[in-house]
Amino acid sequence: MTGETPRRMDVAIVSSKDLVDFGEDDRLLVEALCKLGLSAGPVAWRGSDVDWSRIGVAVVRSTWDYSEDLTSFLQWVDHVSTRSTLVNHRDVIRWNANKRYLRQLEQEGLPVVPTRWFTKGSNVGLTDAMTEAGWREAVYKPVVSGGAANTHRVDLDAPGGHPRDFARLLAERDMMVQPFMERIALDGEVSLTFIAGQYSHAVVKRPGAGDYRVQEELGGSLERTEVPGATVELAKRIVDASGSDLLYARVDLVPGVRDDLRLMELELIEPELFLRFEPASVHAMAAAIAKIAGA
Repeated sequence: MTGETPRRMDVAIVSSKDLVDFGEDDRLLVEALCKLGLSAGPVAWRGSDVDWSRIGVAVVRSTWDYSEDLTSFLQWVDHVSTRSTLVNHRDVIRWNANKRYLRQLEQEGLPVVPTRWFTKGSNVGLTDAMTEAGWREAVYKPVVSGGAANTHRVDLDAPGGHPRDFARLLAERDMMVQPFMERIALDGEVSLTFIAGQYSHAVVKRPGAGDYRVQEELGGSLERTEVPGATVELAKRIVDASGSDLLYARVDLVPGVRDDLRLMELELIEPELFLRFEPASVHAMAAAIAKIAGA
């Protein structure tokens, strides 16, 4: 399927261009929706021949290329919102597409990884910024990015420890700098999945040897894990702080220096939800979508 919608479809599972990212979790979800009597399948958000008015519910899932052209993606979000039921909601997507949402959550008293924010075109030296913050090691990335794109670790005590492309990137886009959370290498990053506002399951993601990035495509690994009730409660507070009814959410937490947990990301647009690790989550999400579709 290339994005064509020749007949009405109850539920579109929205993916990236050419549907190259339609993975196992999405296939499981389509199967569960079909068992509920709903017509469902993958549709690429960039599909120029898609008549979104013929789709009942458009569920944004693996649109992992959206950060490459945020303007076009947000235009698509606005367009689809007037023709179909978009989930998560348009306002949620717009809010979550820029990582400055972390600043808002921090202002609301939630434990966010400390972050310094820099506006495009600022005359800021990375070394000076890190020294001022008291960080010898840090990670910088654009405020609009995905999949660790343009993400770099910096060690001021290492030769050539401040990549030259920070200035280049800052000239082109807004940037953020955070202290390197060194315990990620040992303890990993825990991701908690929520379906329709309720906690479902968690996985722990660990970086590959010699790396700090946990993405599987970069050598990271993941496995199902159980988390304490206090961790679930923290993640629920973070989800609720979005102020919206959500079909899905993923909360990524990392260990801090004092055994506390810090929010790395609240993923509300296109997170991998690891549904394959918890069969009940597939059915819960399908049931929630069916309710939205009025089935």
